[in-house]
Amino acid sequence: MKSLSQRQRARVGLFVVVILNLGVYIWSIIMQVKFNANDPGRIDWDDALYPSAFLPYFFVQTTGPLSQSYMYWLLSSFATDAQANVRNGAAFRCLEAVGQAISYGMNTQTEASPLIGFCVSFGLMALATAPMIMLTNKTPDRIPADVILEGQEALDAKIADEPEVVTGKMDQN
Repeated sequence: MKSLSQRQRARVGLFVVVILNLGVYIWSIIMQVKFNANDPGRIDWDDALYPSAFLPYFFVQTTGPLSQSYMYWLLSSFATDAQANVRNGAAFRCLEAVGQAISYGMNTQTEASPLIGFCVSFGLMALATAPMIMLTNKTPDRIPADVILEGQEALDAKIADEPEVVTGKMDQN
């Protein structure tokens, strides 16, 4: 998608991530409500209910890494150098770890309905959507590190072509 600017790609990516996650959460909540109303018991490969019961899990396991990869890509769009990229990634990873710890803690509550976890995740996604839209709208059109590198390369080329003008040294002849 090189024809799109970095900001446009960020917006397309956010749209894809949000739409896919929205669909997965809605599907998962619907299935869990059905299971709460009528416990199907064990579901095996050859049961007619298997695809509709398994596919939400499959897509949760697919959209999670997709969302994570998108966030790392988006954060890298703001980095001016490798160190800034590492710092941004580390800060994001810390927030991820906190969220995972809370999630694991919630999921250990065996008496609680799995519907609670789905609803909490759905609610957090809804809360995060507005700040994510604001962040994608601030995404640079071009990666700052690339702009800096191009400027440095242009300066290096100018020095190579006209070293006396750039360095201030003139030929004394």
